[in-house]
Amino acid sequence: MDELEEPKFQIENRFVAKSGATVWVRNFVSTIPNAEGRPAQNIALVTDITSRIGTQQELRAVDAQLRLMIDHAPAAVAMFDRNMLYVA
Repeated sequence: MDELEEPKFQIENRFVAKSGATVWVRNFVSTIPNAEGRPAQNIALVTDITSRIGTQQELRAVDAQLRLMIDHAPAAVAMFDRNMLYVA
């Protein structure tokens, strides 16, 4: 490990609130060294990413439905993006 590089990592966690709602958070954790360069403290930045995770899940569900429709369509069906490049 480079002398200037501090140990750090990111992790996403799912929690269930008392209300029963699911909450997703991203934790960015970093170690702060003391004067001698040894780990002294950890600091964490916690960000609520619940809406992003929900949007991703919705998009995956819509994508699965579209692919199912295309795979089982009685006629030839193709999907193109805005630049008219073939998608599926």
